[in-house]
Amino acid sequence: MKRTIHVLHITDRFRITGGHVLAHSILANMPNDRIHHTIVAFDHGPMEKKFKDAGVTTYVLPSSIDAVRFFVPQIKKIIMDFKFDIIHAHEFTSMYKLYPYCIERSEKPFFISEYGTVSKPDYWWETLKVLLNNKFTTIVPVTPSLSRKLLLHGISRKAIHLFKGGFAEGIDLSQFPILAPKAISNERKRWNIKEDEFVFSIIANMLHRKGFHILLEALAVLKNKKYKIKVAAKYGDEDPIYLKHILNLRKKLKLEDVLLFGDKKSSINTINQMSDAFLLPTLIEGLPLSILEAMAVAQPVITTKVGSIPEVIKDGKNGLLVEPNSSKELAIAMQRIIEDAQLRRYIGAEGKKTVREKFDIHSFSTQWHELYLKSVS
Repeated sequence: MKRTIHVLHITDRFRITGGHVLAHSILANMPNDRIHHTIVAFDHGPMEKKFKDAGVTTYVLPSSIDAVRFFVPQIKKIIMDFKFDIIHAHEFTSMYKLYPYCIERSEKPFFISEYGTVSKPDYWWETLKVLLNNKFTTIVPVTPSLSRKLLLHGISRKAIHLFKGGFAEGIDLSQFPILAPKAISNERKRWNIKEDEFVFSIIANMLHRKGFHILLEALAVLKNKKYKIKVAAKYGDEDPIYLKHILNLRKKLKLEDVLLFGDKKSSINTINQMSDAFLLPTLIEGLPLSILEAMAVAQPVITTKVGSIPEVIKDGKNGLLVEPNSSKELAIAMQRIIEDAQLRRYIGAEGKKTVREKFDIHSFSTQWHELYLKSVS
């Protein structure tokens, strides 16, 4: 009988971020034979229960904000006390000092998932180059452009593992069923949205880089043109200072009845399907799952030409792309979507086709499962 393989996953907090949602989806849909997963973080959060429900053992190590000083020694103790066969770090730059320790104690596979969500400081790349000189360390970029970026920073091609098609990110399509018209109608009523109002959805953390301020500026332009529009927004993580700024700006621009914020009762899938289009005016990005989630239910998407987004969204075919930090371009794209029903249907259908053909999470879960097994064989 083959023994069980133990994988230790390391992250920072159990927050609702694209990286955590992706990691959860991969583990929740992975074949459960032979592999047991443990994930450790230094703070509680809403994703903790989701990992537990997926059969993943969770550890929370409360620590100071000075994570490098307090969290790293505790992780070292866990690595020493438990016999893990594989260590998998999910991109978090503040923990870079931990990485050398993960591979210095023994010749065990060490994986790093690179999501490309934030800009990396110089020390990150230098540490990464040293780490990846070790034959037991592998970095898995979630998109082809991230792979090219790693090569440009001097990372050895041998240390980079590419999944089939170049992508290592997807969604669980079973979580996004098409809703009945009555359910959609009831949700719009709950949001006090009138039948003749055009609704955009935005699903994003309340952070400056997600571009809510750009959205408000674009909405002010469209409101002056007398368009009857609403924006249904849902956010998880938040920067309290930025949230306060957005609420003040919304009030200043007299858009309190236009930009609406959902409560916990509203699921991502319900918000997207009660809307007529999805938008994300993000400034810095890897490949946001929220775009894939909207595309999965045939929502036409408007987003920006940043990160890995242009590798998935082809402007005018399966979405509309605008320059980042441009409320003018965003307003023009929104106006175009409002006025052209045929365009909405076309790019919505093409977007759905893209996601269902290339971004089904089961494919990536299977590939990770095979990679784990191969690394210890």
